[in-house]
Amino acid sequence: MVGAASEEITGDGGIWVLPAGGDGLLADGAWTYGAGALGGTVHGSHFGAVIDE
Repeated sequence: MVGAASEEITGDGGIWVLPAGGDGLLADGAWTYGAGALGGTVHGSHFGAVIDE
C-alpha cells in the first residue's frame, strides 16, 4: 500500500510504503521518504500530492 500526506510537516509532504502479505499489511519492510530523499526541494514541496487522492 502507498499512502501520501502532502501537507505533512508544514507542507513538505511524505510518502509511506507498506508491503502486504497473505494476512494483510506488514510493518516489516515498510519505508517512508520525502522529496529530499530524491534530491528535490524539501520545504513546501507538497511531496506526494499527485497520489494523495
